[in-house]
Amino acid sequence: MRILTIIIGGYALSAVIVQFLALGLAKLGMLRSEAVVASALLAFLIYLVILLWAFAERRLLRLFMVLCLFPCLLYLLADQFSR
Repeated sequence: MRILTIIIGGYALSAVIVQFLALGLAKLGMLRSEAVVASALLAFLIYLVILLWAFAERRLLRLFMVLCLFPCLLYLLADQFSR
C-alpha cells in the first residue's frame, strides 16, 4: 500500500507542481512553449526528490496527507491562477 501511494501520489504531486511551475513561468513573461519544456525537464528531478522523501518518511499519515491533499490544493490554486 505504501509503495502504491508513493508511486501514484508522487506522480500526481509532481504533475501538479510542474503545471503550477509552467503557469508561473508563462506569467513571468516566458513563452508558453518554453515554460512547458522547462518545467517538463524539471519534472524528472521533482519526481525523484518526492520519491526519495516519501521512502525516507516514517509516518504513513504524513505521507498520505502530503501525497493526497497537497496535489489537490495545488491544483485548485493553479486553476485560480490560470484565470
